[in-house]
Amino acid sequence: ALGAVVVATVGASALGWVLAQGLLRRIRPLVARAGEIAAGDLTGAALPTAGKDEVTELVVAVNAMSASLRQVVAQVSG
Repeated sequence: ALGAVVVATVGASALGWVLAQGLLRRIRPLVARAGEIAAGDLTGAALPTAGKDEVTELVVAVNAMSASLRQVVAQVSG
């Protein structure tokens, strides 16, 4: 019984780690792009979008924000 609990705990931990790594792999470029925008760099290309989850929705929003900021800067600059 104890062995089964240990195996289940290790399995659940491994699955959690794998899922977290997959999520981080998708979030890291988004964090980098947001940092570039915050630093005033609006030259970056739009991030690729794939999927229909919340991370994809966030990527779409950051892409739209960057494009909108580029338009505002162009209008203000003349």
